[in-house]
Amino acid sequence: MPPTSAFVVIDPTDFGDAPDGSNQMLTDDYRTLLQHGGPAHILNETSLFLGGAVSQDMNGFVDGIDDNGNATDDDDDALGTLSAPPVSGQYHLRDIPVSNGTTTAATLHAWIDFDRDGAFEVSEYVSSAIAPNQTTADLTWNVPATVSPGLSYARFRLTRDTLSDDTTTSFFDERSVGLASDGEVEDYQITLLAPGNAPQVLLVKRITAVAGTRDTNPNDGTALNQFVDMTTGPQADDDNHPYWPEDYVIGAVHGGDVRPISDLPAQAVEYTIYFLSVGGVAARGVLLCDRIPQNTQYLTDAYNNIFPAAPLGDPSSALGIALDFAGVEQALTSKHDGDAGYYFPPGVEPSTVFPNVSCNGSNDNGAIVVDLGNLPPASSAGNPVDAYGALRFQVQVR
Repeated sequence: MPPTSAFVVIDPTDFGDAPDGSNQMLTDDYRTLLQHGGPAHILNETSLFLGGAVSQDMNGFVDGIDDNGNATDDDDDALGTLSAPPVSGQYHLRDIPVSNGTTTAATLHAWIDFDRDGAFEVSEYVSSAIAPNQTTADLTWNVPATVSPGLSYARFRLTRDTLSDDTTTSFFDERSVGLASDGEVEDYQITLLAPGNAPQVLLVKRITAVAGTRDTNPNDGTALNQFVDMTTGPQADDDNHPYWPEDYVIGAVHGGDVRPISDLPAQAVEYTIYFLSVGGVAARGVLLCDRIPQNTQYLTDAYNNIFPAAPLGDPSSALGIALDFAGVEQALTSKHDGDAGYYFPPGVEPSTVFPNVSCNGSNDNGAIVVDLGNLPPASSAGNPVDAYGALRFQVQVR
């Protein structure tokens, strides 16, 4: 008597895309039924989905790449291209587009195969509750110390079903596979960095003074001495890294109202750029470049008599840059002398002195460069002291 199948999926179904791992965690019959990667969602609820709309997966291929490395159609639309997680700390995905048009709560389940063993494990799992009418979700992973660098996969499953893990198995999380009665599954390729050989420097820019006042903007009361968490943009997580010293990254994202020169007296605005080395190895030859904002004028003497002058600078020069580094805050000149600070007036490209520097555009209103040299990687919050710091400069609004 010929064998019979256990059950047959007839309704339109969304399948997972990530290729099966070498551990063969799925039986042949199960893999044949549920396609590449294991999970399947019956599309009988059109108001519960990831991204902009329900996207039925008819081929079982991962985001434009099939199991043989060939390009195919892309059916997953919620996240586009995933950025690489940092080599340590936390990996955040914010404002993931979801839709729960039902009257009951759902759950967004997610995994990243950090060890690249072809299976999604409990230690690689996070989740977020999705209430009715909710349209976005946030997820946060703690990046493990045992990341295997290279190309890997992430899986996202949105469903109202209760998914369960079999605690007697340790090599994969059963919630990452199997049949769900509603919702959607999407898989994405993701590149994992090597903790041991990748330098990485985080940069956070804030407004820390207006009209000489560092506590609040005297014009409208905007606080300038508090931490403001960025929640959008590709670098939104940089100010949350656990290796920043406590209460170090402060200042306003938007400084509030200031008076231009036409409304005398003109007011000065101070910008502070915080930096932190968090890679697995030292960041070598670090140059920080920032362009002077439009409608402002760089103040060449902003730090005269405020901080001690760096010993290698020209003692007769005005001090326009402040550098808080390795536990010492000093003032730097704007000249090309012996200290670490440089100011390039409009039309003079920093690349004339530093051929490899990148200032993100042409120098049409002035630019500063600070030569930090080599930054060792931070090992904990505030350690070592030369793994982090801040540079400051001021401009006059015009």
